[in-house]
Amino acid sequence: MNSVASLRSLNDELKSVGRLPRIFNAVVAILFLVVVWAGWVASGNVVMAVVFAVLPIAVAVCALPVKAWATEDSLFVRSYFSTFEFRFSEVITFIDLPYSGVWNRFSGVDGWLNLRLRMIEVALEDGRDVPLPATMSGARVGSRLADFLNSRVKDAPNG
Repeated sequence: MNSVASLRSLNDELKSVGRLPRIFNAVVAILFLVVVWAGWVASGNVVMAVVFAVLPIAVAVCALPVKAWATEDSLFVRSYFSTFEFRFSEVITFIDLPYSGVWNRFSGVDGWLNLRLRMIEVALEDGRDVPLPATMSGARVGSRLADFLNSRVKDAPNG
C-alpha cells in the first residue's frame, strides 16, 4: 500500500476518536438538564437552574473538539483542553489497553464495570508512556486503531 493511501486509511480510522466522549458527555448533559428542569419547575428558582445548567453544557461543549489526525510523520490527538503531537520516529509502540479516565474514575479495570472500553497509550523512546483517554473506544476499534498506528511506526524513518 502506498504512503498516501495508508495515511488516508489511518485518518479514516482516526475519525472514530472523540465519538464516545461526545456521546457520553451529551447523555450526561441531557440527564443533568432534565434534573435541573425538574428542580426549576418544583422550586421556581431560575437563578439556581441556570447555575446548575451551565456545568453540563460546558462539559458537553468541551468534548466537541476531541479528535485525532495523522500526517506523514506525526499523530495529533486533541483532548478536552490540550493537543498532543507524537512523531512516529520517536514512538516505540502504540498500546491498546483498558480505558482509564474520568468516566471510570481512573480505575483502568477491564470488563463489564468498564463497559469494555479501550484507549491508546503511546510508548516513547525517551521512556515515557503517555495515556490518551481521549482515544476512548470499543475493543475492536481500539485494537484496529493500535494496529494502524503501529504500522506507521514501522514505516517511519528511524522507526
